[in-house]
Amino acid sequence: MGGVTDRSVGAPLGAGIDIPVVLAAVGDLPPPADPVWREWLTHAELAYCGSLQHASDHLVARVLGKKATALALDWPWEVPWQAVEIVRRQLGAPAVRLGGQLERWRIERGLPVPAVSLSHAAGHAAAIAWLPGAGCPGSG
Repeated sequence: MGGVTDRSVGAPLGAGIDIPVVLAAVGDLPPPADPVWREWLTHAELAYCGSLQHASDHLVARVLGKKATALALDWPWEVPWQAVEIVRRQLGAPAVRLGGQLERWRIERGLPVPAVSLSHAAGHAAAIAWLPGAGCPGSG
């Protein structure tokens, strides 16, 4: 995906813990009407983002959240976009819902469902994902 930068940074807590950080300038990705968003996001994600002011910012943040999730799971292939959904918890925080091959990959490796944080401001978006309980105090 053009315009997206992946970074893996050491977490401040716990030795040897990497947390994927994915960054993008919102303007580097396609406009909201581009059909590629239907490949990257589920119908529910598209409906949610489309209902918000600054829809582009929210679309990009969700795509980055999916990419960060795949990185946190050490998924070695292209992100299976429809197998990762970024949903909203009751209080509004994002959460990850997995399905298909990525969910099978996670279960086979005994990994927890990743947690995710999304951010967007001033034409940029970012996402981080981590495995709760993976050696970081307070992460579970």
